[in-house]
Amino acid sequence: MMARLGTGFPAGRKRGGSGGTQIPPSISPSLAWTGTAGSGFTVAPADPSRTTAKPVMRALFAPRQRYTDTLMVGVIAAANDGGSLLDNLGLEKVIAHYEGNTLDILAPSVQLITDANGALRSYVGWWVNLQHSGTYGKANLYFEAVPKDPAMQHRVIGPFAMHPAAQLYDYQIEIAPSQPVIVGQRYTSLEGMRSYLSGQAADTALVTITEPGDHNIHAGAFGNTWNRGAGAGWLTITATAPVRILTPLNANGLPQPMRPRIEPICWRGQNITIDMFQSSEYFMETTWLYTNWFDGVRFTNSNGRNDLFRKRPRNELSAVLRGQNYVTECSFDKVWEPGNAQALVRGCSFTECWGDALTGSQAVIDCTLTDHDGTWFRDPVAALTVQYTGPAATATIRATGSSTSKTWTLAEDGVDVSSLATLSTEAAFLANTVYTVENVAAWINARAGWSATVLDSTRAAYGLGLATGTPGAGFAAIDAKTAPLTFHTRFDIHADIYQHVDNSLLSKENVILWGVRGWELVAQDIFLAGLGGMSDVLVANCAFHNKASDGQFSQMQRAHSHVMLVHNSWASQGVWFRGDLGYTADVYCLAANNTAAVMGWVGATDADLTIAANHLQDGATVPAGATGTTIGGTGASLFADAAAGAFTPAGELLANLKASALKWDRNKAIRSPSTPAGSEF
Repeated sequence: MMARLGTGFPAGRKRGGSGGTQIPPSISPSLAWTGTAGSGFTVAPADPSRTTAKPVMRALFAPRQRYTDTLMVGVIAAANDGGSLLDNLGLEKVIAHYEGNTLDILAPSVQLITDANGALRSYVGWWVNLQHSGTYGKANLYFEAVPKDPAMQHRVIGPFAMHPAAQLYDYQIEIAPSQPVIVGQRYTSLEGMRSYLSGQAADTALVTITEPGDHNIHAGAFGNTWNRGAGAGWLTITATAPVRILTPLNANGLPQPMRPRIEPICWRGQNITIDMFQSSEYFMETTWLYTNWFDGVRFTNSNGRNDLFRKRPRNELSAVLRGQNYVTECSFDKVWEPGNAQALVRGCSFTECWGDALTGSQAVIDCTLTDHDGTWFRDPVAALTVQYTGPAATATIRATGSSTSKTWTLAEDGVDVSSLATLSTEAAFLANTVYTVENVAAWINARAGWSATVLDSTRAAYGLGLATGTPGAGFAAIDAKTAPLTFHTRFDIHADIYQHVDNSLLSKENVILWGVRGWELVAQDIFLAGLGGMSDVLVANCAFHNKASDGQFSQMQRAHSHVMLVHNSWASQGVWFRGDLGYTADVYCLAANNTAAVMGWVGATDADLTIAANHLQDGATVPAGATGTTIGGTGASLFADAAAGAFTPAGELLANLKASALKWDRNKAIRSPSTPAGSEF
């Protein structure tokens, strides 16, 4: 089971009241439930079409879990209640609907769970214990958030298929490469296990790897795809000794997708390391329909962060995890695009990663990021010198098009004399005629009067261009006769910790970021700019520190409805409301109790946005329409040591207390009625 009810008290200080855990109420399916999902409902709950603001609410657990006794599950849910979330996270209650029975959860609480690796974790949520009704099968669970503000709509999420059962697993298989096969019990490889279980139509099996070593998974490794349906139980794969899951190189010697062709899988426990050094991505067959669950495993790229794939950055090809998965208490080390577009990212750590970190994920809860930095890819590397020494009076070189498909042109006395179109595809890489810096040099050297020298060939030619401006972009004609020209390879790596932009596949409604902490970042921290706008979004108790060379801002763009920025700490970055880029707000939008380097409008302002009780640093000005803004201090003086991830307030933050807008801080301590702006106290 994922969640096991713990006892005791959450970590962190307690002020202004008790911070202890409470035993969640219990619910079981009604007697009308027959064991078939949905059979207990006369009419299943339904989420109303959005016409105005609705609470934010996301699951804190993975569905499809079997349980034999009780199983604690919960959601995180909140709403703006007149400019604050202090009272009950702005909700009257959350209602659990479980196969015909309903239960009112009257208040949120901090609960302890034991994670996949035996560690205690605490999370804020609205919790309930699922119990048996005496019947086994698959049961649908819904949650309904009821806002305090009667002008808001309710929000319903679900169904989540849960599995009350007599036993946790219907099959248990051992993987032991050195031991003889015992049909139905032990196999030497994951392929053998897969073949057997698919023949049994297994619903919820446990596979345990009992010997250390490497296990290959590659495209087509397991034959035809075994999709067991959206309501199927997990095929859980765990290990009692350290193992590494990896992908062999393809026939061309290149990384390929890690493609088990089994869905859904739960990979469980820190003995499992998924090493992406020979993989382009972890692939899903049905990306936006089914999910996997990565529970307490390790992800790494053993080649290191500064690792090129076909002489180009890996994040320009794919994210690490395809699909909307559940990712709980995992560690990510030196991988690219590690947590993008997931259903849940909870309690995870990200170290020395790069590219977008958590873009488009629906719920990101209590995660940490350190040294998130892709600067190495963006820094210019001198790669090619070019000069014309022929008889023409003038000679120029120019490039047009995008960085991934660019045409280079040589001209003499104003007349084009030769062109080359460079490409970034795998076919171009294998053909080796229009892909590398050497290919460009060979083309130039083939033209009489022109000469080129390769200085560095480690990077693809599509990143070749000027040392300034957009990396790899085209450029206007440059004199190539007067003096040698030097071109540099650079890749357009610019990261966001969390963003929503013009991708129709990513959720732009009902998004929660809670307790995210990051330092040593080179990224735009929060960038909410979803195509068509953003609705019902909560960013709360987050804390960020960016490297001094960053120079980026968190930004809000396009139409926002019920988007809340509450009790966040931007120790080195400002927050912009970009009226010049279509930002508008409704009366439910809120920016309260934050601390940032600066905060303000760019372009048109919108009085519907409530900007209240924020603290800004020296040199900032009060944003138009703001109330309760205080100014003073620097990123160094306002926190214990933000550059090292310590966001405990100090200096002017402690001297300028505000009325609290959120009960718990990032450390799960209960705030006093008056506390500093920011993520903690």
